[in-house]
Amino acid sequence: MGTTGSDVIGTYQSAQVSDERGTNAGWALKVSGTPLMSGTDTLEGATLKLPAGDVVTESGIDNGAVASEVSNALGAGGTLLSAPATKGGGLTVDRWTPAQTELTIIGGTAEAKDYTTNLTWTLQDSPAS
Repeated sequence: MGTTGSDVIGTYQSAQVSDERGTNAGWALKVSGTPLMSGTDTLEGATLKLPAGDVVTESGIDNGAVASEVSNALGAGGTLLSAPATKGGGLTVDRWTPAQTELTIIGGTAEAKDYTTNLTWTLQDSPAS
């Protein structure tokens, strides 16, 4: 089922790629992050899971893109959304509900203070392998 317009984002978290090159050469959207920090204190062992959401396109037609779970976006991360060669043209959105995002912290390691991370999103101009 295709979804267009305002239905694509709505109450979802999402990542999107717009491939208007006309070559359908494929691509990969990767995410990685820094450890959770509070000042100079690192929250050891924390993980941030991003789910394989629902792939929707602007046209509502399947363009061959694939969403994948990133088991831990902190550290090396992984590929969240990709398209193999000959696929992925147009606007592609990977969407998921906020409840599907999981932050896991080892018991007894966190203190009552604010922790932050920086996520880096990288779009590779190459097909998913």
